[in-house]
Amino acid sequence: LVVDIGHEVTEISVIIDGEFVSGLHEILYVGGKDVDKCLKSLLETEMNQEVTLETAHQIKESDIFPTKTKNQGIAEFN
Repeated sequence: LVVDIGHEVTEISVIIDGEFVSGLHEILYVGGKDVDKCLKSLLETEMNQEVTLETAHQIKESDIFPTKTKNQGIAEFN
């Protein structure tokens, strides 16, 4: 299963034995920018103070996604 979360779109695909499985591909029009907005709203509610989208984005990048390396490829799970 490959999940690619982009800025505006998330794509989900199934790959078996290195091959893309036709018909098992989903595109969701929800992406990283939507996560930023939801995180901003959650932080404002919990902290009872205004938070910028940039601050929410920085928190998302530093706390939710532990790796700073981009394009590492597909992780293998045994």
